[in-house]
Amino acid sequence: MELEMLFLELSNRVGQCLNENRVRDSDFIVKAINKRQIEILIEMKQRMLMEGSSSLHDLKDLYVRIMK
Repeated sequence: MELEMLFLELSNRVGQCLNENRVRDSDFIVKAINKRQIEILIEMKQRMLMEGSSSLHDLKDLYVRIMK
Protein backbone atom coordinates (compact mmCIF):
# COMPACT_ATOMS: atom_id res chain seq x y z
CA MET A 1 0.00 0.00 0.00
CA GLU A 2 2.84 2.39 0.76
CA LEU A 3 4.25 1.80 -2.71
CA GLU A 4 0.95 2.78 -4.34
CA MET A 5 0.71 5.92 -2.23
CA LEU A 6 4.26 6.88 -3.15
CA PHE A 7 3.43 6.35 -6.82
CA LEU A 8 0.48 8.74 -6.58
CA GLU A 9 2.51 11.32 -4.69
CA LEU A 10 5.30 11.03 -7.25
CA SER A 11 2.84 11.52 -10.12
CA ASN A 12 1.49 14.67 -8.53
CA ARG A 13 4.92 16.01 -7.63
CA VAL A 14 6.45 15.44 -11.07
CA GLY A 15 3.60 17.42 -12.63
CA GLN A 16 4.32 20.28 -10.26
CA CYS A 17 8.05 20.20 -11.04
CA LEU A 18 7.72 20.69 -14.78
CA ASN A 19 8.80 24.14 -15.82
CA GLU A 20 7.36 26.18 -18.70
CA ASN A 21 9.52 24.26 -21.22
CA ARG A 22 8.12 20.94 -19.92
CA VAL A 23 11.53 20.05 -18.51
CA ARG A 24 11.51 18.47 -15.08
CA ASP A 25 13.26 20.55 -12.47
CA SER A 26 15.33 18.82 -9.83
CA ASP A 27 13.34 18.29 -6.66
CA PHE A 28 14.60 16.70 -3.46
CA ILE A 29 11.14 15.36 -2.60
CA VAL A 30 10.96 13.48 -5.91
CA LYS A 31 14.38 12.02 -5.21
CA ALA A 32 13.31 11.00 -1.69
CA ILE A 33 10.16 9.31 -3.03
CA ASN A 34 12.20 7.40 -5.63
CA LYS A 35 14.69 6.34 -2.95
CA ARG A 36 11.91 5.05 -0.67
CA GLN A 37 10.27 3.15 -3.54
CA ILE A 38 13.59 1.41 -4.24
CA GLU A 39 14.01 0.58 -0.54
CA ILE A 40 10.55 -0.98 -0.41
CA LEU A 41 11.18 -3.01 -3.58
CA ILE A 42 14.51 -4.27 -2.25
CA GLU A 43 12.83 -5.37 1.00
CA MET A 44 10.08 -7.14 -0.95
CA LYS A 45 12.58 -8.84 -3.26
CA GLN A 46 14.59 -10.11 -0.29
CA ARG A 47 11.45 -11.51 1.36
CA MET A 48 10.35 -13.19 -1.85
CA LEU A 49 13.78 -14.77 -2.34
CA MET A 50 13.81 -15.98 1.28
CA GLU A 51 10.42 -17.61 0.70
CA GLY A 52 11.73 -19.41 -2.37
CA SER A 53 10.38 -17.35 -5.26
CA SER A 54 12.66 -17.88 -8.25
CA SER A 55 10.60 -16.07 -10.89
CA LEU A 56 11.86 -12.63 -9.87
CA HIS A 57 14.27 -10.98 -12.28
CA ASP A 58 14.80 -7.38 -11.20
CA LEU A 59 13.22 -4.52 -9.25
CA LYS A 60 11.49 -3.10 -12.33
CA ASP A 61 9.80 -6.46 -12.93
CA LEU A 62 8.64 -6.54 -9.31
CA TYR A 63 7.35 -2.95 -9.52
CA VAL A 64 5.33 -3.73 -12.65
CA ARG A 65 3.82 -6.82 -11.00
CA ILE A 66 2.76 -4.88 -7.94
CA MET A 67 1.37 -1.86 -9.75
CA LYS A 68 -0.85 -3.89 -12.13
